[in-house]
Amino acid sequence: MPAARAPLHFQEPHIVRLSDKERITGIITEEHVGEAVTAMHRDGLVVLENAVDTQHCDVLNEMLVNEATAMAKLPTTHFNDVCF
Repeated sequence: MPAARAPLHFQEPHIVRLSDKERITGIITEEHVGEAVTAMHRDGLVVLENAVDTQHCDVLNEMLVNEATAMAKLPTTHFNDVCF
């Protein structure tokens, strides 16, 4: 089996690191907007690091876990019988 190769630099997504102020205010600097738009046009993908408050993710996760648990208990929920 051939050895795995590290991705070339142009194969990795461009990351725009937003400041805490940008995340909190929801206002991104013109420099970061330009950087993100350029990457999007060039690569079709851009990562906005620090764009989402992780506490919001925790709240959303709790809601979705509760919903998934309730749905799993419904008699109409189908599970594949997969053995691991």
